[in-house]
Amino acid sequence: MNKKRILLARPNSFIVKSMKKLIEDAGYIPTPLESLDQIAGYSASEIGGFVISTGVSSVVKASYSETIINAIATHPDRPILLASLIDPELVKSTVFRKFKDQSLERKMLSISEGSELNRLSAQDHILILEKKDIVDEEKFPNTLATVRKFFV
Repeated sequence: MNKKRILLARPNSFIVKSMKKLIEDAGYIPTPLESLDQIAGYSASEIGGFVISTGVSSVVKASYSETIINAIATHPDRPILLASLIDPELVKSTVFRKFKDQSLERKMLSISEGSELNRLSAQDHILILEKKDIVDEEKFPNTLATVRKFFV
């Protein structure tokens, strides 16, 4: 069986360096993109999900909110994981403000919140991963298990 790709839809150095091991250990191929236009070049069957950085800098010029909108519009059934260097609660409030005039009908969960659920759904959830979820050796196994449960 061919491995699916996790599209690093808004890569920056944190995502490419820190996420590579997590994505590969979860059984996927990390695939950094250079523009949002590339998302449409992949079929849903090739994609296990998206990782979108909330950081300021990225080779993809679009903001993370524009990237979320594009990912959902192009592949609505694919999971989205936001990678952030800040606390998930702050990410939630920032995303909520950015989408207050639009319908973002997915509940945002930290990795620890997502790990407590029996089922995660791309249509219902967006996971937020902070750097400590992957660099802390004690947290990594839980993070890996949650990512495997979330990505398709």
